[in-house]
Amino acid sequence: MRSKQAFGESAGARGLKLESLVAATGWKGKFLDAVVDQAQQEQKVVDAGGILLSPESFELLSSKVMNDVETHHKREPLARGMLRETLREKVFAHSLPELFGAVIASLVASGKLIAEKDVVRSANHTVDLSDQDAELRRKLEQIFIESGVEVPTLEDLMTRAGVVQSKRPLARRILQLLIDDGKIVRIQNEMFMHSQIVGELKTKLQGYASKHEPHRLIDVAAFKELAGVSRKYAIPLLEYFDQARVTRRAGDKRLILK
Repeated sequence: MRSKQAFGESAGARGLKLESLVAATGWKGKFLDAVVDQAQQEQKVVDAGGILLSPESFELLSSKVMNDVETHHKREPLARGMLRETLREKVFAHSLPELFGAVIASLVASGKLIAEKDVVRSANHTVDLSDQDAELRRKLEQIFIESGVEVPTLEDLMTRAGVVQSKRPLARRILQLLIDDGKIVRIQNEMFMHSQIVGELKTKLQGYASKHEPHRLIDVAAFKELAGVSRKYAIPLLEYFDQARVTRRAGDKRLILK
């Protein structure tokens, strides 16, 4: 039946919801289900997260996704991937929202794409550092380890690592690699700390809590003493631990969670 193919083609890259199909054709209930099922079996239409569209349109969207991701990798070889939201805006601005998730899920299932939280990347993408870049990566990480809780500002970090002004954009990208790998943790805005140091602070908090049962409460002054930091570092750290669900605000104190 020509109409079965036509409704898939008419949806274009935007896609067509079932309710829109009902309004356009008058088909309902079991008849509608039967027509859609048969069209899918004959590969005349694809059900993409509840959105119907032609296989050609679905393949076109999939190809655009891969092309945009590959282009991003060539432009930003040190980035771990492309932001999902950026990709959505570039390729799916005129498509129904459900299509984005369906196309990404299909590409992940086929092994072409890897999705990681807010980022997607080609399955073939790897970050290859030159010897010089790898040395800078090691140097940046070592500075954070040696700094402990008294973390450097980004300006101090670049100065201590000997990074000249023209190379700082590259150094920022290498710092992002350390963040992506879980070596460096963003505490707040541009305050970063080595994950090893963060882990040690978490252990100290749990130790403090065990000595202050059953209340398990700590105030800013006690945390400053426990961590060996000034208020400048204590407040952002406590707010980070709140977000990480290590602590929770309880008036002017923090409850250390189990």
